[in-house]
Amino acid sequence: MIECRGVSFSYDGVAPALDGVDLNIEDGEFFCILGGNGSGKSTFAKHLNALLQPDAGTVRINGMDASDPELVYDIRSTAGMVFQNPDDQLVATLVEDDVAFGPENLGVPSAQIAQRVREALKGVGLVGFERHETHALLGRTKATRGACRRARHGTARSHFGRGFLDARSART
Repeated sequence: MIECRGVSFSYDGVAPALDGVDLNIEDGEFFCILGGNGSGKSTFAKHLNALLQPDAGTVRINGMDASDPELVYDIRSTAGMVFQNPDDQLVATLVEDDVAFGPENLGVPSAQIAQRVREALKGVGLVGFERHETHALLGRTKATRGACRRARHGTARSHFGRGFLDARSART
């Protein structure tokens, strides 16, 4: 569950990027945050996985206070982010290595990583692309693969996408 109470944030201490956001999202709920460039969508999403801390208010992810530095790892294991530009997510040259990045960094045993990579690639229709170079994938395939890597590390339950937000990028 995601719970935000009175979340406010400013990058410069003057102009608010977020001003008193209150929100509850229950497990299994789908939600969408819409707005123009500069409206605070990405800033808000970065609060949900503890990349940013509010100036005021609280953010709780599955009951964990996102401002507690001791809980950042647990929160980021629960809430992931997929960025608008898929190239910003590439960490390895081969698809299977890139998909394995998340579980490896969470300390998942090697045998389980291989299984999770196979399941994740199967889940998004990329079986057979394991040994392909990541930079050679088309835009939407890269985005799907990036989401797959973050979503399939075994514990993630919330994913905050920033992909294909405008007409120009939807054509890529």
